[in-house]
Amino acid sequence: MLPEAKKLVLDALQAAEAVNQFIEGKTEADYLSDLFLRSAVERQLFVVGEAITQLRQVDRDLFNALAESRRLVGFRNLLAHGYGSVDDRRVWALIHEELPTTVEQLQHLMKGPD
Repeated sequence: MLPEAKKLVLDALQAAEAVNQFIEGKTEADYLSDLFLRSAVERQLFVVGEAITQLRQVDRDLFNALAESRRLVGFRNLLAHGYGSVDDRRVWALIHEELPTTVEQLQHLMKGPD
């Protein structure tokens, strides 16, 4: 893996793992009622999406290896350009339904041959 691609994969992985740390022990109600938590989660999801966006330019094969790459890039774009229409319940669902697969895939990429 190219050094630049490896850095982007690591950035995305660290941000995704931060989201998991932030929500550990939290319920959806906790998430919905806590502006600070929602803001922190959205920031890290933005980082995930931005790193994956840049990965597309550096190594398209790695980008394509991530099952949710296009959805995460789209979500990053929503956070950046359509922030007023972010659905907090959808964010909570994304964290639980899509992020675990992404974390597993990013971890797998980090363990791969250099």
